[in-house]
Amino acid sequence: MDRWKTMRRYWIMMLIGVFGLLTAAMPLAAQEDEMVLAGLDATWQTRPPVVFPHARHTERLDCTRCHHDYDAYGNNAGGEGQACADCHTAAAVASPVPLMRAYHLQCRGCHRKALMADQGTPPVMCGQCHRRGDTTH
Repeated sequence: MDRWKTMRRYWIMMLIGVFGLLTAAMPLAAQEDEMVLAGLDATWQTRPPVVFPHARHTERLDCTRCHHDYDAYGNNAGGEGQACADCHTAAAVASPVPLMRAYHLQCRGCHRKALMADQGTPPVMCGQCHRRGDTTH
């Protein structure tokens, strides 16, 4: 009987240890609440970069909606954790969809669909996302 108690204690301690490690690692995997969408050449930009409310978007959207990676058949295979600039470069010749166009297609396209479906009033005009002197969004 003592052997069973010892084994039970061992497994309980192992579970507590694993749970503790997972709990400690959670902040490492967390994304920032807001991030600046960068990666474009600032010398020719006429508007400030967008402060993107990442946390608000992850509450409503699946990660693969933005973090996509299409296979040879056009299926979205995911790509969670990648930044847009990892695949979409600023130069049109190096990327099938340049970075600025990718941002605009993805963000404005989704926002326009939400407006058409009466799902709030997300920004669709340039100055609503590219705010001068505003650090919050």
